[in-house]
Amino acid sequence: PCRQLRPVLKEIAAEHSEKAKILVIDVYKYQNLARDHKVLMLPTLVFFDSKGKETFRNVGLMEKEKIVGKLKEIGMGT
Repeated sequence: PCRQLRPVLKEIAAEHSEKAKILVIDVYKYQNLARDHKVLMLPTLVFFDSKGKETFRNVGLMEKEKIVGKLKEIGMGT
């Protein structure tokens, strides 16, 4: 599932680079970061507002349109 999501996230990042930062984290390499953000299953998408506050979390695959919609809800990617 993560491999399916990676190209979608790259595409969204390219289309909305001026408004949103999309990061893909290797949880095996950055285990402390994964633990700090309570990533227990993969893939996990965590959305933060401009102040760094978590606003939404999705575990599992998420369609591109839903990701972009969620970005718009929190004021980015428009």
